Amino acid sequence: MASRRQLYTSHPLCVLLNPHLQHTLNVNHQRTFLRDRKGHPGRYGELFAGDYDATTQCMANGMTSFDFKASAFPDDIASREVDNPDLFYPYRDDGMLLWNAIQNFATEYIDTCYQSDEDVVEDCEIQAWAHDVSAHDCGGIPGFPARFASRQELAETIGHVIFLCTAFHSCIHFNQYNYPGFVPNMPHSAYISPPVGKEMEIDADGLLKLQPAFRAAYSQTWTYFQTNFTVNRIGQYPLRQFDPAARDVIKRFRERLQEIEGQIDQRNSRRSVPYDRMNPRVIPNGVAV
Repeated sequence: MASRRQLYTSHPLCVLLNPHLQHTLNVNHQRTFLRDRKGHPGRYGELFAGDYDATTQCMANGMTSFDFKASAFPDDIASREVDNPDLFYPYRDDGMLLWNAIQNFATEYIDTCYQSDEDVVEDCEIQAWAHDVSAHDCGGIPGFPARFASRQELAETIGHVIFLCTAFHSCIHFNQYNYPGFVPNMPHSAYISPPVGKEMEIDADGLLKLQPAFRAAYSQTWTYFQTNFTVNRIGQYPLRQFDPAARDVIKRFRERLQEIEGQIDQRNSRRSVPYDRMNPRVIPNGVAV
């Protein structure tokens, strides 16, 4: 919303971010969580144990506890204490390849748009965008810069946004069907009260009673349609919308992504359990495409 409100459609940052943000509002609209015109929750929202108000409050709590700066990939890895290189953790190792590539891409792109830090400071659209995204009085994102003082700060922020919309979202989103797709593995709510007391036992019939009825189970398998299709891949930008210098930056970014594909393929050939969720080959260019 802030990007639509504050950045003109031809602004170089709007042109860059649009492929990552398009359709985001639509995919999270009434069909998913929000109430429809009749007051019914969206198809996915109706599956959870809490009522509509409890579900939206849970989502609101998640937003207020999220910190943009702390969610930077290296910081998140360190805060969860999984940065030990001896720990087998492909998500971290492959993710760092993409994080560094995206940050380098964002830096090169910003350097083509702004000749100095002063140019960033004087860009009223960018400053209004930062203020809008970070505004605490209207649902702003905690930890997002309230204004940009340098090209480096802007590039780091843009790179962070792109990473969240591509690699980070992809590795979580496209794993969904592997877990709740088989409903008994992960029902979103229990449909009878659980056993009470240490001596209480539950048999197969009791477990079945905990499972959702057909309609809810069928709706849960809808995650297959959410998570099994992509129409593009990271780095696919409409080049005609960029100036020649920016096109060169994008082409170098695409070349680096191809190199990362090869690196991850080599790593997977040596791993006891291959991990492909951070491979650019399977990562779309946005959260809704």
